[in-house]
Amino acid sequence: MTRKSIPIICAVFSAIFVHCGTLNYNLPADVDPNNSVNNPSKRLNRIPLISEYESQRKRINKRNKDILTAIAISGGGHRSANFAVGVMAELEKYGILNEADYISTVSGGGFAASAYFSSLFDYMEEHGTIEGYSLNKVLEENIILQETLQIDYKSTVLRGLISPRLFFPPHDRGELLEKKIDNHILGRSRRISGKSLVLKDVFHYKSGDPNFDSKKLLPYWIANATVYNDGSRFPFAPSVLKEYGVISYTHRIHEHDIIEENQTYGDIPLSVAVTASAAFPVGVPPLTLGCKMTLNGQIKNYVRDDMYLHLIDGGCSDNLGIRTAIKMLMEEKKRYPEHKTHLALIVIDAFKDQQYPYSGRKREPNELPSIIRAMEIGIDSLHINIESVLTNIFRKEMDVVFFNFDSINQQDL
Repeated sequence: MTRKSIPIICAVFSAIFVHCGTLNYNLPADVDPNNSVNNPSKRLNRIPLISEYESQRKRINKRNKDILTAIAISGGGHRSANFAVGVMAELEKYGILNEADYISTVSGGGFAASAYFSSLFDYMEEHGTIEGYSLNKVLEENIILQETLQIDYKSTVLRGLISPRLFFPPHDRGELLEKKIDNHILGRSRRISGKSLVLKDVFHYKSGDPNFDSKKLLPYWIANATVYNDGSRFPFAPSVLKEYGVISYTHRIHEHDIIEENQTYGDIPLSVAVTASAAFPVGVPPLTLGCKMTLNGQIKNYVRDDMYLHLIDGGCSDNLGIRTAIKMLMEEKKRYPEHKTHLALIVIDAFKDQQYPYSGRKREPNELPSIIRAMEIGIDSLHINIESVLTNIFRKEMDVVFFNFDSINQQDL
């Protein structure tokens, strides 16, 4: 063993010990984490995301009621935000964006959806309908929004390291980032009312709601995070929050208790979802939700309530957001089996690293680069293979269209 490898091995063993100490939890003796009754992650695929809400087929600006379209937007920070907004603006020119029923985002892709959804919501509030809305017009007229999308929020995280607030627990960089997202990307600072957008602004009408208004039905948007302890995907939807027994969250550096404040899961701000989805490991601390242990999604007060759900960047479980997008499409298709429904999935992938199989060095990589590479190689593999995999698997189920830096050049735009 060389002296050079000693600190690397020590670091690896330290990470292992920290990892084990963090993940082990003193569960009640009668609770089996491998039993889906006690473990919501085990039954995630059975949790409905949009079935209890009004069908997107009823949206007033939807031309073809039997074509369902989902947009999945990858992670990638402000690069993903700007690339995705540009693609969405072009899709609008061809009448495709108005046909989008579902949006699934990861990390920086959530910034693009935030810009689109917040401006669509504000237009609907002002005009009483979403008819006549134009993303391109918003981008032309709203200079502040353009500048906001161009901000690299890594600087916000770095400034957070020296913020005086962090010397007064329990504040952290993630909470400061959440406030920035709420103010600037989701538009709170631009509203006279000072309103923060919440989940029920997305999931507004329950199925059969007597107050349903097709002019105000907006596309369903879900930001995806990853559960730190078990690596499962966490779609930030009211039904999922219910299944995990979430009872508290932090918004604008203040902790809120859902039960004590008589809130619903729909009252949780979208900025909390976007921040959890963008909580890149090391850069941004995991976003923590307080929970009560549940049995099949029913909160039992007699079961321990000092449970916590730590959420990190959604790219750690699905860097393209495609699983949630596909699930929403399939749920809606099953809702109306008598309809001859056609499905379409649009994937906006802002991944830009050049993948090349050869190295210019003869010597094999040493330990530390290999460890770092092992953590990111899965994402590279996903981006290389996913287009062909999706096309082959779902060629009879849906049309899949990819937009990435390889398929779009300056002339195309």
